[in-house]
Amino acid sequence: MAILDPLKTVKAKVSTNILGSIGGGVAGVMLVKKYSPRKGWLAMTLGVIGGAISGAYVQSKIVAKKGEVSSSKEAKK
Repeated sequence: MAILDPLKTVKAKVSTNILGSIGGGVAGVMLVKKYSPRKGWLAMTLGVIGGAISGAYVQSKIVAKKGEVSSSKEAKK
């Protein structure tokens, strides 16, 4: 099931970077409300999901850039 590996990666990123996910979801809704001509439930859902995923990845990159020890490396000690 190599096809489902990206889904597992996304789930792991979102679950380990909760604050980035929440912030990204809020930002996604705000962007959909401001710039999208369609403001239905489907557009809002896509905005929340896309924002949550991108927010988690941004938080992950910021933490990596700061040089903090990740939780997986800390657990191995």
